[in-house]
Amino acid sequence: MTYSEAFHLDGLYTPQLVVDGSRQLVGGSTTAGKEIASAARRAKAKVDLAALPAGDGSTEIQVAASHLPPIAPGDEAELWLAIAEDNLRSEVLRGENAGRKLTHAAVVRRLELIARAGKGEQEISGRRREQLDPHWDRGHLKAVAFVQEKKSRRVLGAAEISLTAR
Repeated sequence: MTYSEAFHLDGLYTPQLVVDGSRQLVGGSTTAGKEIASAARRAKAKVDLAALPAGDGSTEIQVAASHLPPIAPGDEAELWLAIAEDNLRSEVLRGENAGRKLTHAAVVRRLELIARAGKGEQEISGRRREQLDPHWDRGHLKAVAFVQEKKSRRVLGAAEISLTAR
């Protein structure tokens, strides 16, 4: 299920902002700051992330989430792991930004579901061995883990760590 389906939209748009998986609005909206502040005050799961070099040149990433907030009836929590890269650049050829060079943050290079937790479970964990693409700039890579309700897409907790020195 995508956010466009969860929010009953015909499609995605730019600049769209999704806050905690539960609210969507135009990125430049005057209420964006209020929505983000409100989301920051809500109870979140504690998410711990560790990355260890493996002998074969890969990176072992371990994720553990505890103190999960109550999951909505009929839903389940999913633990996701994203490998993201900062400082990517693109040259815009058309549209309102034509001729500009844009710098991007947290571009998702890989996204994987690593575990599920059902109703009443307070913890969820998983691990992945990641073979990082040699074309990715290791100086700008990070691992991002988040726990999200499967149906509603509400984010229950998140964390990130740098993969720079791994």
